Amino acid sequence: MDEENLEPGQTEPDRENDVDISQPGAPPEPPEAAEAPADSDPAAAEDKPPAVPPAPQPEGRFRRGFRLFIRWTAGLLLVFALGFLAATILLYLPKSREVVREGDRLDQANATIQELEEQIEAVNLQLEAAENNQEIQQEALDSANLHTMILSALADVTQGRLALASDDPEGARLALTNTPETFQNIAALVDSEQADAVMAMEQRLELALNVLDGDTTTALSDLEVIANNLVKLENTYFVVP
Repeated sequence: MDEENLEPGQTEPDRENDVDISQPGAPPEPPEAAEAPADSDPAAAEDKPPAVPPAPQPEGRFRRGFRLFIRWTAGLLLVFALGFLAATILLYLPKSREVVREGDRLDQANATIQELEEQIEAVNLQLEAAENNQEIQQEALDSANLHTMILSALADVTQGRLALASDDPEGARLALTNTPETFQNIAALVDSEQADAVMAMEQRLELALNVLDGDTTTALSDLEVIANNLVKLENTYFVVP
């Protein structure tokens, strides 16, 4: 071979290798396979540590104070509500039951008064139709009037007791305004023995009226005695079968 065509530092075999590589028709060398990305490896993905969430922000002073305020307010409201409920159960319910009972008695007395007023009206019609029997009819009328007056006085006393139980002395005084006159009319229709008992009730009523504003307990006791005596008087003249 011609050594003049050799490049410095190149031997003949090297040159032959160069010629063989550069010969036309020689197949090109295959490119090296690219490295697989690290993320495509499942084992590597499993070994990767999980993402750490950001730390929560500390609660501000205003929000903490507002939360404490809400808790204290809710607690105080609960205490007040429980106190109100206890006061209602201990004070209001017993008094309300007593008022209901007295109201039932008053309704019954009013119903009886209405019935007696109807009877009086019927008696008056009978008087107009039977003038020859005036004495008998007058006795029946007096009896009906007496019964009406007794029940009217009992209704007044019951209303007075209800007003005092509700701490309303002025209402009690108003309810008992006409009661002394009613007692006088009753005394005029009963015998002498019962008339003395009716006058004693009138005197006790006067004592109760004098202490309405200062001593409601004594007034209530006096009115209770009067109510019981009126019931006894009614039973004396009008026995209920």
